[in-house]
Amino acid sequence: MNRIITLLFLSLLLWNCQLQNKPKTYVFDPPQIEDKEQYDIDSLPFFETEIMQVASTGYEKIISNDSLRARYNHFIDSVYNSYEEEDEEEWFDPIDTLISYRPSIIIDTTRAISYQVSKWHSYKLPTFSYGKEIYPQRHLSPSVYEDVKGYRVWVANLSDSIKYILTQDGDIMAIQEALTPEGKWKPIEYWAHSWCGNSIKPNPLSGLTYTYFTMPIYKGEYKTKIRLKVNNEEEILYSNVIEGTINLKQFQEPSEFVLPRYNARKKKGSWYGYIYFNEPDTIDVL
Repeated sequence: MNRIITLLFLSLLLWNCQLQNKPKTYVFDPPQIEDKEQYDIDSLPFFETEIMQVASTGYEKIISNDSLRARYNHFIDSVYNSYEEEDEEEWFDPIDTLISYRPSIIIDTTRAISYQVSKWHSYKLPTFSYGKEIYPQRHLSPSVYEDVKGYRVWVANLSDSIKYILTQDGDIMAIQEALTPEGKWKPIEYWAHSWCGNSIKPNPLSGLTYTYFTMPIYKGEYKTKIRLKVNNEEEILYSNVIEGTINLKQFQEPSEFVLPRYNARKKKGSWYGYIYFNEPDTIDVL
């Protein structure tokens, strides 16, 4: 009997130690942002389309770069100051154990905001003109814009560790996926990858840091579930699942992608699943 009590006591002690050593997590409570809209959001149209779209997200920091850098440096200093080096030969960098590529991705459906259908770099998304969708040529200037309804997507670090979110030329690399009638997740958007490796930048998020971007709200006759798939270098992240409507034709690839090299690979029969953030060993492109 005494042995059982001793084992129970040791188990509780071990469990308590594990809890104390586990990084803190926090309930997601996004800060309030005052959107400076020049128009009534309710009057904006939904994004109605009959073809798969190229994704474009943007990236907004709630905290200024200077403040973010100061918080990041303070976190780094506090970690090093709390670490006591015992054996120089076996010394390791404690920061490496606190780095994660898994921030939380949360689609905020509590309110609609504006999403600007425009260009990605020099590539243009379909825009609306007299009720018809058109593809403006790359050389057209000035750029054509159209505002539609969208949702804010939070990228949140809800812990005391360091988390990274990858951006490509200022865009978080995210595409929308939807459930097919067969119950399979398939993309309704694809990503336009930059040809320059310098376009990719990891952005550090210290504890309780938020950033955000915007996704369009599609509208169609097919009611389904929607989620975001995010390419974050070391990890593929998925958002929460939301209800939405799309056109079934959005599951079909466009006759031509916005990037000529995509069209060339498809024509030659080469694998191009990376535009959907799939792994090279994936058999199916979609």
